[in-house]
Amino acid sequence: MWSTLTEAIPKAEKTGWLDLRTGCQALSINTDQTGRAVSVTYARDDGTIEEQFAKVVVLAGNAIQTPRLLLHSANSQHPDGLANSSGMVGRNYMRHVSGTSFALMPFEVHGYMGIVTTAIIAAYHDWQPKTRDYVGGFNLLSVFMGPPSMSIFAQPGPLIAHGGARGNWGKSLAEMMGNYTQLSGLHFVGEDLPQERNGVTLHESEKDQFGVPVPVLTIYDHENNAAMGKFARSKIDEIWNAAGASQTYQVPAFPDTHLLGTCRMGDDPATSVVNQWGAAHDIDNLYIADASVFPPATAENPALTISALAIRQADHIMQRMAALDV
Repeated sequence: MWSTLTEAIPKAEKTGWLDLRTGCQALSINTDQTGRAVSVTYARDDGTIEEQFAKVVVLAGNAIQTPRLLLHSANSQHPDGLANSSGMVGRNYMRHVSGTSFALMPFEVHGYMGIVTTAIIAAYHDWQPKTRDYVGGFNLLSVFMGPPSMSIFAQPGPLIAHGGARGNWGKSLAEMMGNYTQLSGLHFVGEDLPQERNGVTLHESEKDQFGVPVPVLTIYDHENNAAMGKFARSKIDEIWNAAGASQTYQVPAFPDTHLLGTCRMGDDPATSVVNQWGAAHDIDNLYIADASVFPPATAENPALTISALAIRQADHIMQRMAALDV
């Protein structure tokens, strides 16, 4: 059960080099006359505004807050926002295509025991557009939850497929929860294709308590998503039928899942925001270390890739600092 609270932060504290400031909000990244990042203006939890100078600035606000801060930090050297000469900051937002199905089995399966996600079927994560009606891939995951969440989340029946829908109630809810130990769940996570029109912009008038414009998220579903979702649900149904399920409960697609894209990585500064190390093409001492740098969404959960890229990036920054390159 890895956590930064029990693993990364304690180790960093033991080095004596960690200055951890909790409850703070970054307000802007500041640059000098040459356009390089020199400091971050931030607010403490009591509202005090301070400025922290740095040789290197690493931004890790994920796919919504990262572009928000970059766009808000616009100045005379970077009128369209920091690292945004390509116009790609905030564009190509992606979320995984997803859906869940629960099934009532003819025997107890105790799906609630152990870790929530205990199994994966990776047979469909590859690209096979010639034999399927979509591009990209998806994974099937076992999934389950406790009784309170299940009673709300599963929502079987016809009342979930339209606006204003309400959750399950009455006899059907009682029957489902009465057979809780016989329920099993499968969830699919698939690749969402990048679209420039999907992304994050700054609201023209609404601002937070520190005067920073709130982010506006624009999402248009790609037609590929519906085709992938239809195929994924058909495979889940095949599994349920083979296992002898007597009833299935289809959960609507999540409105959002993992946050990806908006500051994509690439070799060409004209079409991307950061290079292979996560350094901004426009400002080489400004790094991004989160899922906003993902060019495609892939079919995998992003956490391990984020961690791998961050470790690789940290090594790169240390090498640059040792060579007095920043």
